[in-house]
Amino acid sequence: MTGLPAVPPQETIQQVVSQLAARVPGRDLARASAELSLAYRSAGAVGGAGGAGGAGGRGGGGSAEVPVGSDLAALAYLVTRFPATFAASRRALELSKESSAGWRPRSLVDVGAGPGTAALAAASTWPDLERALLLEPGRHMRSLGEELCARLGLCGPSWRWGVAEPGEPGEPGELTGFDVVAMAYVLGEAGERADDLVALWWERCSGLIVVVEPGTPAGFGVVRRVRSLLVSLGGTVVAPCPHEADCPMGEGDWCHFGVRLSRSSLHRRMKAGEVGWEDEKFSFAAVARPALPGGRSAGRILRRPGRQRRRVELSLCTEAGLERATIGRSSPLYRRAVKSAWGDAWPDASASRV
Repeated sequence: MTGLPAVPPQETIQQVVSQLAARVPGRDLARASAELSLAYRSAGAVGGAGGAGGAGGRGGGGSAEVPVGSDLAALAYLVTRFPATFAASRRALELSKESSAGWRPRSLVDVGAGPGTAALAAASTWPDLERALLLEPGRHMRSLGEELCARLGLCGPSWRWGVAEPGEPGEPGELTGFDVVAMAYVLGEAGERADDLVALWWERCSGLIVVVEPGTPAGFGVVRRVRSLLVSLGGTVVAPCPHEADCPMGEGDWCHFGVRLSRSSLHRRMKAGEVGWEDEKFSFAAVARPALPGGRSAGRILRRPGRQRRRVELSLCTEAGLERATIGRSSPLYRRAVKSAWGDAWPDASASRV
């Protein structure tokens, strides 16, 4: 079986989103975008989502659900939130790939796919993927996602859509044995069902399960709980953590990362933004079956590196817990430290101090 078609670059995706948005009057789309943003704020779910939970809902960093109950609302979501959730999902998957070097997954399921957020991010991360199943219960979002992906060249029997509800269509065994299970921006709204959903998809996963949530305290709380559950079920943490021990983050702090994305003119206009970029914060965990090849890093950079004259300050998570490392110009790691970014892997912190 050949691989999936290549995912086009971000500029092409933005162009397709703009083409889809052009079929409705700009003022209607602006009103729907404003209503969606207000719904997120009112629900305490600021941060948005890339997946679904319930009949056409969109969750955020907590347990609130924001409905996407019309084609216009789905389009507003695609314009205002999809670019950021796609960028965050892709960054999380890229970091997961770095910690499982040499592994080549062939199959993917995107649980709560929204407009195809995590599936598109995964296909751009692992070009050897051969089949993808995108499960989305909201008919408005699913219809829009099917059209978006088809315009990007991703459709047909190797790129299938379904619904993430009991009674899903498919042959026996079709919903098992996935190399990658992606659950991006979906568990925050699942409430008490979240653990059961994770356990269910862990059983259906033969390789790696990746959970992405908003980079808020609530979003991190979801990720932290899911990580602990998967470890208790025998999983091995691939990223971002360099260990399976309890998370060392103290009360009032949370593990999250960031990605900067460029805004199209439409995106900027619908969000009433003045700058041509935005930063999306996210939390994630990637947990694998023990047999998955590859090696995780000894440490992870938890904050933006502090670059001072002749030294770089790093906040790290290591097997020993939270650490701070000072990398001076005399260190063989200095060049790497200068080029390092928030979220990057890092060698043993004990060998990094000067």
